[in-house]
Amino acid sequence: MVTTEAPTDTQPLGRAALAYASRGIPVLPCHWPTPQEFPQFCSCTDLDCPDPARHPIDGLTAEATHDLSQLSRWWLAHPSANLAITDTEHVGVIELRHFIRPEHVIRLLKAYEIERGPLINAALGRLQFLVRPDHATLGPNPPRPAEGATLTTLPPGTLVLLPPSRLMSGYRLGWLRRLYHATHLPAATPFLAQLTDFVATGALDDPHPLLAR
Repeated sequence: MVTTEAPTDTQPLGRAALAYASRGIPVLPCHWPTPQEFPQFCSCTDLDCPDPARHPIDGLTAEATHDLSQLSRWWLAHPSANLAITDTEHVGVIELRHFIRPEHVIRLLKAYEIERGPLINAALGRLQFLVRPDHATLGPNPPRPAEGATLTTLPPGTLVLLPPSRLMSGYRLGWLRRLYHATHLPAATPFLAQLTDFVATGALDDPHPLLAR
């Protein structure tokens, strides 16, 4: 039985890494924004870094792990390291880009009685749903609504940051619906089908969009 507390935005990053591993989610450390107060550079020190604060730390294995000892060593050496997971056969990610209030998406899923899983507020206008992969894809003709929402199934191997990682903008990722265990994820196909319908029919058109706040 898992007794570790669910990761929160106030936990040290290393403790969050251990909590994810206890929930069946293998993680790996990534570079982070620096300096802490006013981020301007990736911690890799490459001024021309093509993927700042979003790539694995140099010299470390690129393989995510559940090994608590290894995770402890990594975050003892790099306490500010961001946390990431790679999209695998066990955990998939569906990404929705749309300037909509996240609460509106949650209300829609509840109203349609869709099995809801973990949901990450990954950036302004960017939501990421963790799902159980079953080869679901958007097909050759994804929906193209008037409001320009983008719905994507991230391909296997994609690096995805987890809360409480921090972006170059200073934004810290957070959970809108928390992760309990990798075995408690909704199946990708029905979940993707419903999100696709929301996008195609305009159900996401929130009368109070995020930018209006």
